[in-house]
Amino acid sequence: MLEFKDVRLADGPDKLSFVVQPGEILAVKGPEHAGKTKLVNTVLGRWPAEVGYVTIDGEMVTYGSAPYFRKMIGYVPKDISFPLKAVGDIVGAMIEISASRGKACTRKDVVDQMAAMGIAEDFLGEALATADSVELRICMLAICAAIGGRLLVMDEPVDSQNKRMSEALRYMASAGWAVIVTESGDYIECDKIVTI
Repeated sequence: MLEFKDVRLADGPDKLSFVVQPGEILAVKGPEHAGKTKLVNTVLGRWPAEVGYVTIDGEMVTYGSAPYFRKMIGYVPKDISFPLKAVGDIVGAMIEISASRGKACTRKDVVDQMAAMGIAEDFLGEALATADSVELRICMLAICAAIGGRLLVMDEPVDSQNKRMSEALRYMASAGWAVIVTESGDYIECDKIVTI
């Protein structure tokens, strides 16, 4: 569970209060430069709240506790650009990172999650430069699902209504993840909305 209690960010929106439980999808909506990415960085412990507090499972997220919490957060950034050639290279890199953090994850685990989200294994051979951006983001969700965690944070996953992304996020929620996405429009099917 993620909770924001009377949180105000520097140059961001007024005080925000909300809770997202496991199995729920919360969309944080607002125009460009409204503070959505700052909110994401606050969840990740990279941007402190000026006022109020953020908790995960009842424990406060602080600069000092953030590295611990990031181990249980799946994060897909707004800008997905990697110095890699193929989609499969991302999978390999993320598996190596998860192993260094003590989490067992294999390529098969990722491929199984991709299949559950409707992406064929051959997508891993796609060149990053030409890969479909929605498919790539769903692949990133599959990596998060395979590695495991409790909280998923996606910053601007799509820029128009997208049923496939909504279905992939619902899959994550149905697996017990608390899901928070930021968006500029009404693009993702969600359970709760916070407008900033």
